[in-house]
Amino acid sequence: MRADRVSGFRATVDLAVKALLRRPVDREILRLAVPALGSLIAEPVFLLADSAMVGHLGVAPLAGLGIASAVLQTIVGLMVFLAYSTTPAVARRLGAGDERGAVAA
Repeated sequence: MRADRVSGFRATVDLAVKALLRRPVDREILRLAVPALGSLIAEPVFLLADSAMVGHLGVAPLAGLGIASAVLQTIVGLMVFLAYSTTPAVARRLGAGDERGAVAA
């Protein structure tokens, strides 16, 4: 029974991937989205690795890392709006052929 569900799931995923990659614009979106997803995953993974390594040093260093990690994630969360606000402005200017304006944005 479980094998049937797994094979059915795989077939569904295969169909979804084929449908997703059918049009060139979809492939282009995926080409841009995958690295963005990777960057969203990278920071928590780095913090997890830091915690694993610093955890061997003792309680006090791990507590310090916990505070620093909280501060870092708060700053990143507050400043992410810069990326979300500048990306469309730069894209519009580059699309219009205005490289100087894109750099200034």
